[in-house]
Amino acid sequence: MFLLQEGMHDLTEKMKEYAHDGETWKRRALKEKKKRSPITKDQLKDLIRLCHPDKHGGTKKATEITQWLLSLKDED
Repeated sequence: MFLLQEGMHDLTEKMKEYAHDGETWKRRALKEKKKRSPITKDQLKDLIRLCHPDKHGGTKKATEITQWLLSLKDED
């Protein structure tokens, strides 16, 4: 019985540690997100539309930039 209680205590402590770590990383991520330049959703849509590969002959650079902009859209 003692081993079970000790094991439960260890697991509870690990869960608390992981929860704390998760909150720490969440705060860091939110802090980093706030550091980015403020681009509105409408501005992001316009940028995607303006640099889309269809408007630039399917160039590699237009594709790369559009993919990057779309990844920013997914972060919101």
